[in-house]
Amino acid sequence: MKTVEKGILIHRFDYSETSLIVVLLMQNEGLKSFLFQGAKRKKGIVFSPLALVEFTHYKRKESELGKLTDLQLLETNHEIIFSPIKSSIAFFIAELVQKTSKPGVADLHLFEFLWKEITWLAHTQELGNYIFWFLGQFAYFNGIVPSVETKNPTVLDIKNGGLQNLRPTHLDYFEGSDIHWFENCLLDSKEQFLALQIPQIEKRMCIEKWLKYFDFHLHGMGELKSLEIIRSIHE
Repeated sequence: MKTVEKGILIHRFDYSETSLIVVLLMQNEGLKSFLFQGAKRKKGIVFSPLALVEFTHYKRKESELGKLTDLQLLETNHEIIFSPIKSSIAFFIAELVQKTSKPGVADLHLFEFLWKEITWLAHTQELGNYIFWFLGQFAYFNGIVPSVETKNPTVLDIKNGGLQNLRPTHLDYFEGSDIHWFENCLLDSKEQFLALQIPQIEKRMCIEKWLKYFDFHLHGMGELKSLEIIRSIHE
């Protein structure tokens, strides 16, 4: 039985000379992979990370891999595709979602959040602090957001998930003058945080600390391939 649904394109890779495996984030089924035969011959479809799509698919009895029969872009992603910075951010977010999501496990709130943010990303120019802010929001959706235990914290307790001024007795923590930006990231509104003037080197350090925090709590996430591109954005 064929089904028409909306989804977010996360990744695609070659299957054959004309076909692709397409990984989509779905509203009701979470992360799912599909075979899309003849996809490379389709005109007018750009398989870019975070593309918002409507697609037709059906399940195959002989395989857990679904099959796409049609895929259409719902909104133009030209603003993301043709902007080096936006496309880098999109690739980073897509890789983060793929590495931290369990296939087949739906998260409606995450899906709706990503849909809204992708639409926002396509039309905004306020990109300076965006990845930093996004990682704070992503911590909420994964249930691992650190608590803010003091004003102007200097320590991020990775193990116990706390922003504080006292060093913990274990070794799983970060310390530094840049840690106080995590407080802003978690407590400020999106507009307030994006307007902050954060030094590039501190911003880059905080992004990398967020990712190490995720890797500690979301076991086996590993380093993202797109991190090097993100580093270059914040040089």
